Amino acid sequence: MADLRRWLDGLVGDRVPGRGVRAVLDAAVTDPELCAYASTHAVARAAGVNPATVVRAAQAVGFGGWPEFATELRSRYLSSLAVDRIYDLYADDRYADDPDGPGRVDPGPAGADEPARSAPPGTGDDVVRRVVGHDLHLLHTMLASTDPAAVHRAAEAVRTARRTVVFATGTYAAPGIQLAHVAQMLGHDVTVQNGAATAMLNSARLLGEGDCLFTFSLWRTSVTVRQAAEVARRAGATVVAVVDRRSAVAELADVVVTVPSEGRGFVPSIVCAVSVTQTILRLLADADPVTTRARLAELDGLWGSLGIVEDD
Repeated sequence: MADLRRWLDGLVGDRVPGRGVRAVLDAAVTDPELCAYASTHAVARAAGVNPATVVRAAQAVGFGGWPEFATELRSRYLSSLAVDRIYDLYADDRYADDPDGPGRVDPGPAGADEPARSAPPGTGDDVVRRVVGHDLHLLHTMLASTDPAAVHRAAEAVRTARRTVVFATGTYAAPGIQLAHVAQMLGHDVTVQNGAATAMLNSARLLGEGDCLFTFSLWRTSVTVRQAAEVARRAGATVVAVVDRRSAVAELADVVVTVPSEGRGFVPSIVCAVSVTQTILRLLADADPVTTRARLAELDGLWGSLGIVEDD
């Protein structure tokens, strides 16, 4: 896991961590699957230290505690795996109730010293309950860990921008499409760019001072999205990124909203990204309620006069 080693070495920098802290960081590199999902006590056993040292290790590299570190480690570990390996990781029934594996769960908010876990206990082979239960847990985790101020700053960047272009690829374009569609309903110039790489870069080149590049960059970082963000930032545009870890795109962004995205399958969950999108849209609407009501009433009238929707 050379990438994990480079990441942790970069966080440590020139400092010389104590023996216990180094043991925990080494364990995260040598057995990332365990450390990404296990409790502080399990990690402590693997590293040969006490649980308090596990927490100190996370804090020593800039995290608030072990849950925050484990979430970042989990995202980086999963992004390093082939898609079929991720499928096997979660398809394996032995993980359904394993207290120290990818199937470990907590149906409520994450505890102070526990990492996020996957699905409600006792669900067995019920895929629906496991997947939906896991998404519910991600939302609880987001409430506990995502910075509300960052979400407000993201909304303000869109509200005050001359125009906003959302850059995203694959399934992660879905929250971007929602953001653009509803923001347009509210009167904001927001569009989505999720086409060819050349089209993305051309669009980024048109952004400048007063504009906003907004991206959903989850799981694996798209080279094209990163390049588009670099182009837009050099031109003076504000870059807003919804991410699941401290990625290259996050390093470029003026505003970073971090959400959990660990899926209960072979692709990450976009539930939290969608929830952030809906929050931003509500903030946009509430910024000027009078104008919002007028625009929505106008739109509703257009829909009715053009026969676009039916009353069933």
